[in-house]
Amino acid sequence: MGRKRSIQTATDLQSAIDDFVKQCEQTGDRPSDYTFAKFLGIRPTDVARFYADGEEYPGFADAMKDLIAYREDRLCAIMEKDPKKATAAIMQLKQPHSGGYTDSQSRDGNALKVIIKTEGLGEQGLEAFK
Repeated sequence: MGRKRSIQTATDLQSAIDDFVKQCEQTGDRPSDYTFAKFLGIRPTDVARFYADGEEYPGFADAMKDLIAYREDRLCAIMEKDPKKATAAIMQLKQPHSGGYTDSQSRDGNALKVIIKTEGLGEQGLEAFK
């Protein structure tokens, strides 16, 4: 028989996330999944399973959304406070567990709308678009 899980319910996980966020704010630790696993005293692969909303960990995915929201807020604060760190913060925001942002265009089906402003091009410039 396996050992008993340290986090039994989604409520337990939410409480642990709240405590983890407080610790990160006090110590300046980066709130990564690895740091969270160390905080809980479990393996990082166990934390990865918390994101999947299945029978094994019911309701855990919703609690993990709070940790993602904290990471997003923290990274936005870093960008506002020190613009030189914006590139690194943006790269972190693109990670799935830190927001999962994309910087590519969104498309509706196969349609793509392109707007070209031709002001000031003159007749020769406009010929290029005919």
